[in-house]
Amino acid sequence: MYLSSGQKELLRKGLVEAFPSLDSLKQLVMDGLGLRIEENIAVENRTHESIVFDLIKFTEGEGLTYDLIIAASDKMSKGSRALRAFLRRYNLWRSVVERLPDLFDVATQGGVRQIYQRAVPPGWKYSGKLAPASAADCIWTLTDLPTERSGIKYLLLFVRMLGQELYQQREGELRAWEDKVLERRFRGHERRTRLKRELDRMVEADRTVRARDKQPTSLFRVESLKSEGKSGFRMASWLFTSRDPKGRPLGEMCELDMAGLPERLAETRELVADQVTDLDQVRFEFLVPIELLCREVDQWPVREQLSNDKTPVGFYHQVVVRCWNRLKLRTVLSEICRRHDEIVVCTSICSLITEPRLDESVPLAACWLPTLPVSEEQYRNLIRDRHIGCILLACPISSDEGNLMREKLGRVLQAGIPLIVWCRTQPDGGEPALRRTLTELVAQGALAELPRRLWQLRRSSPCHITLLYDHPNNLPPDMPEVIHYLCSPR
Repeated sequence: MYLSSGQKELLRKGLVEAFPSLDSLKQLVMDGLGLRIEENIAVENRTHESIVFDLIKFTEGEGLTYDLIIAASDKMSKGSRALRAFLRRYNLWRSVVERLPDLFDVATQGGVRQIYQRAVPPGWKYSGKLAPASAADCIWTLTDLPTERSGIKYLLLFVRMLGQELYQQREGELRAWEDKVLERRFRGHERRTRLKRELDRMVEADRTVRARDKQPTSLFRVESLKSEGKSGFRMASWLFTSRDPKGRPLGEMCELDMAGLPERLAETRELVADQVTDLDQVRFEFLVPIELLCREVDQWPVREQLSNDKTPVGFYHQVVVRCWNRLKLRTVLSEICRRHDEIVVCTSICSLITEPRLDESVPLAACWLPTLPVSEEQYRNLIRDRHIGCILLACPISSDEGNLMREKLGRVLQAGIPLIVWCRTQPDGGEPALRRTLTELVAQGALAELPRRLWQLRRSSPCHITLLYDHPNNLPPDMPEVIHYLCSPR
């Protein structure tokens, strides 16, 4: 049983209060562990606190932590508040473990750790050497979340996932445990019902995310050769599937001019067609330097095999652009990952706002920006509102403004907001029509589904909309290891 530093401190204070003398501590160890304390740790000329500290260290090393806690709970003094606080967490843990006696038998299954990583709060990092080997260990860590009520929610989510994926034969028993915990910890039927609905949404969001992660993706990375004193670009491509999550190269890396990039795309698409069964389900992502973000890559043509007609790639596939420059900035990438975590678990329609908010309790939102470039104050407010997942530009950016992209979009990209949407041409009707088009696009569902909704729009009628979607998935295999670490699940 792994204890964090905070849990050890709480247990130590509890044992010192509950067993204030060396004799009472000796009795505890003899009755509970069958050992003589003086034969295992030094007790002569030492403070009581240091003896208890070494006792906890000894039981942890010998695998006797559970036995020590059980023995302490049986002999606990009523006046020990610290030990009672510790045992509240322990009893919650035990209430699940007693229903799943084979929790430790599942220790070798990687599914337990994966479920744990999906159930913990987005962005939450455990303070300690967290390496849970079994479902029981994962449950124990979840009882140590910062606040009791939020911790209960994520613990319930983890246990529900266990029942649905690893303990199907006991799912009914676990759901009964869930009802009992909700009834005991939350007063009022309405609050319990609201939390159960939230758990349902979180489970459904997890299913959606996992299904989306299995979507095959073709990634095209384009690098400018200006830094090498050359003209043109270097292009490489990979195919990411559930069988090849780290990416399979598609052809050789090559140097091309601007006119050669669409031709290379068409050739690579034919290679993709030979390796997947449902070609239209492949998403095309273009990881490009900032000056190419404005290019209408979704309009690059692919040739029909029989008629030789040319059709925009955005008609056949979901197409998004990603910014190669900010993927290499660790601080910006960390912020992208944090906001992306919030996007993927949100299944509801996000709010539309016209300026950033400074309240931490606000929901996920898409924010309108009326003009570019943004001011220093606007830039700082975009960073402060940590729940903005998408930027909607009320001013178009044409495809020939590559030299102005740093000036126009640099600060917005620096803020680390994953999604940015803009029109490349002003639609008929001016700015009101532009706002109406992008509002309808965002307001039809969750932000994570924007690529699919834009694809459906491109198939129904010609549109010149660019979707930038930076996220921590599908990284080029040759990226530095530290970048892959930053983007790995927490």
